[in-house]
Amino acid sequence: MSKNTKRSPEEKMEIVLEGLQNDNISETCRKHGIYESQFYQWKKRLIGSASKVFRNKKKKDPEKEKLKDEVDKLKQTLVEQTCELQILKKKRQIGLHGEIKNDWLAADEKRKLMDIVEESTLPVKTTCEILELNSWRYYDWRKRYEADGMEGLKNHKSTPAACPHSLLEEEKQAIVDYALKHPDQRHRKLAKKMMDDDIVYVSASSAYRVLKEAGLIPDQEYHKQKKADGKIEVDQPNKMWHTDISYIPVKNTHAYLICVLDGYSRKIIHGELSQTMTADDMQRVLSRAMYKAGIFDLDPVSRPVLVSDNGTQLVAKSFTEFLEEWEIRHIRTAVKHPETNGKIEVFHKTIKYENVYRKETYQSFYEAREDIEDFIDYYNSERLHQGVDYVTPDQKYNGKADEIIDERKKKHQSAIDRRKRLNRKRKSTAA
Repeated sequence: MSKNTKRSPEEKMEIVLEGLQNDNISETCRKHGIYESQFYQWKKRLIGSASKVFRNKKKKDPEKEKLKDEVDKLKQTLVEQTCELQILKKKRQIGLHGEIKNDWLAADEKRKLMDIVEESTLPVKTTCEILELNSWRYYDWRKRYEADGMEGLKNHKSTPAACPHSLLEEEKQAIVDYALKHPDQRHRKLAKKMMDDDIVYVSASSAYRVLKEAGLIPDQEYHKQKKADGKIEVDQPNKMWHTDISYIPVKNTHAYLICVLDGYSRKIIHGELSQTMTADDMQRVLSRAMYKAGIFDLDPVSRPVLVSDNGTQLVAKSFTEFLEEWEIRHIRTAVKHPETNGKIEVFHKTIKYENVYRKETYQSFYEAREDIEDFIDYYNSERLHQGVDYVTPDQKYNGKADEIIDERKKKHQSAIDRRKRLNRKRKSTAA
């Protein structure tokens, strides 16, 4: 039999006993084809296992064993809770409280947290959970500390040292100069106006940063309010009109602004200042709006739907009959839901806060009417409207909006490409 042949435990035991009985180990090993070292190894294992046979086995008491396990578990729990209290105490001592998983920590705070983790007898993951710290942050800090010491624990901004499409100095100056010439325009409208006027081609956020840096945007607290915009949307002009009445302060008399607004373009089809606000006034304003938009010549199915609130003038029998005569569908807003007619509400707020309230009280009705007519012309033809992608209501109404928006995008991209080229050129020259 080969020396490498595998033998069963019984065969090994018989060979060892035979060798001990013959008192000639070498002859026994040759007989069975094994190494002497194998014989002695088997002998050692046999003697070691034999001692177990003579040991007195005590019968275990299940109740005592269960009680012992419970005591051990309580001891372990007590140790863990003690360690947890010590960890939290150390955390408070360095001025940290609560969850710090995403907190921006100073280098010395990181080093102190690392000491707490390393001094703890609990596993790293458990200690980090008690500290409410991501364990991967600890390992990252330790790696950086081993490489660069305390310098490696310092926070560094992730922004690149140089941005190839950062604004040029001449562009920044052009933005500031244009803003000073148009102090009534905010950064979003300024960005679009500068593109249209071929001054500079930047995004609204870039314009904001430049103006903020120049101190042209005051610090103030903004309170987010619910947007008062109509929930009914249309995809072409003269499909849905909105109408409403708003009071205009005029000295020694009453004045009411009655407007008809196109829901698609936000264009004021017709607006009129009146000294009364009756159903007849509503019919007159709507008739003039229909004449201006050429609605009288359209088929009934092509005429706009009229959205309004439930004012007495708008639910009057005479006004209802007028709408029925011209086959105009009338949608009334639900009670306490003015947002359905929000587009015209927003216009009335705009004309008051951008025009009426900025001036002294009108001295006469005729002065007010002339000024409001001028603002409506400006609103329709010059003022960029946020609700229609910063084009004018006239441009949106006449179908020119998409062309203007595409042209702005091309100008902006061209400016970015030019900026990259110049920044890279200047950087290479400086190097």
